[in-house]
Amino acid sequence: MQLLDGRVQYVVPRWQRRYCWGQADIERLVEDLLAVAGAEPDATHYGGTLLTFPEPGPEGVVRTVRVVDGQQRLTTVSILLACIGDELGPNGDCEGWTKRDILDDRLTNPRKPPDKFRKLRLQDGDEEEYRDGLAGNMGGAGAVSQAWRTARRIVVKHDLARLLRGLKRLRVVSIGLDANECGGGRARRYWHDPTPG
Repeated sequence: MQLLDGRVQYVVPRWQRRYCWGQADIERLVEDLLAVAGAEPDATHYGGTLLTFPEPGPEGVVRTVRVVDGQQRLTTVSILLACIGDELGPNGDCEGWTKRDILDDRLTNPRKPPDKFRKLRLQDGDEEEYRDGLAGNMGGAGAVSQAWRTARRIVVKHDLARLLRGLKRLRVVSIGLDANECGGGRARRYWHDPTPG
């Protein structure tokens, strides 16, 4: 199962801290991705843990998943993917990835209402800057806009195929809490690859 596959929307609750990764954090992640991309074919990079609380809902609709921990990595990977898609352009293709594939498969839920369209929803000002960045406006003053600008600089100066190989090899442990978790319920653990492949 892929982390961003299917009809899903990750929502960062208001009580969570806001996005705070800076240039050094993003560069360190990219360095790790580039290193694993150049390693042996079965090498992977552990990208940390994503702790979530899936909300119950009917089958066939966009699942809402509250992010309890891991939003910094999830947001950064999403921004990197969007920047790679922009660099590919409308007709570009790299290792079987196109801008449309990235948008439709990993960043949005096509043909869904506006409140369920994006696969990632942040909080307060972070949400506005994330949405503006997806639309190509990276001029805000906050950490999310800075992440867009940093990711854009990184993507432009690196080989897209190598970045994509690194992202394909990124692994995240996703722990989904049951509805009863706060009262001693069980957690489900999964290995996820947040990218296509």
